[in-house]
Amino acid sequence: MKDGDKHLGPEDLAEREGVTVQTVYQWNKTRSGPRFMKIGRHVRYRLADIVAWEASRTIERTATAAELADESARMRRARYPVTSGRTA
Repeated sequence: MKDGDKHLGPEDLAEREGVTVQTVYQWNKTRSGPRFMKIGRHVRYRLADIVAWEASRTIERTATAAELADESARMRRARYPVTSGRTA
């Protein structure tokens, strides 16, 4: 079995993510966690799905206040361009 095909249980996922099993079940209920499957009455997670979910939650970097202000000003200029006031 390849690593991506390995299945983990809720307890394994909770340990991996450093959260309680109750949190994992809440993720299932709200569909905010990794994809899961039901095998009989058991919940299982493919390792590949967990890795993909973790990657989707990775934040590359946080913008500084100056960068946010620059972006906001750029968007305002694009939305409301300055015109000369003359009409043709």
